[in-house]
Amino acid sequence: SPDSKIGVSVVEEIPSGSVLASSSTANTSDDNNVVSPLSVTLFSGLETLGVLMIWPNKGRDGKSNQWKWSSNDKLQVSRAARSLALALSMDKERVSSQISSEQFQVAMADSLHQVKSPLQALRTFGKLLQRQLAEENSAMSSGSGGGGVTSSTGGGGGGPTMRRQRQLFKLAENMAAQGERVVDLIEPMDMLVNS
Repeated sequence: SPDSKIGVSVVEEIPSGSVLASSSTANTSDDNNVVSPLSVTLFSGLETLGVLMIWPNKGRDGKSNQWKWSSNDKLQVSRAARSLALALSMDKERVSSQISSEQFQVAMADSLHQVKSPLQALRTFGKLLQRQLAEENSAMSSGSGGGGVTSSTGGGGGGPTMRRQRQLFKLAENMAAQGERVVDLIEPMDMLVNS
C-alpha cells in the first residue's frame, strides 16, 4: 500500500542565523524572541517528495504569539507532514497510472489497427477471388454447356477442372467468412480502446 512507503524526517527547528530563518516574516526585531521555523522532509520510499516549512503566526503587535515550539506542536507538524506526504505520493501514483493507461491505450489501438488492416484485406481478397472464380466458371460452363460452380452433378461430375474450381470457390468462401468472423471478434475491443 502507498502508506507503507511514506515517511517524514524528524521535525527540526531551522537555526535563527540561517537564510531561511532570517527571511521569515515571523521574525521580530528582538533577537532573543526570534522563533525558528520548523522543517520536515517528506519521503516516499527512497524519493524525496518535498520539504514542509512552518513559520509561527504573528500577533497584532507584529510579534510572534508564541516564543517556543512545544513538543505537541512538533508532533502535530509531523502528523500533518505525513498526511501531506501520503497525499503527494498518491497523486504521483495516480498521474503515473494515468500515463501508463494512456500509453497502453495507444499501443492497443495501434496493435488492433495492425491486425484489422490485413484481415480486412484478406476478407476483400476472398470476395474478389469468389467473384473471379464465379466469372471463370460461368465462362467455362457457357462454353461447355456444363453446370456452374454451385451446381453439382451426380458423382461429382464436370471433370477435374470443374472440381478444382469448386474447391477454390469453397476455399475463397471460407477465407472471406473467417475474415468477417475475426473482424467481428475484434470490434468490441476496438470500441473499448477508442472509447
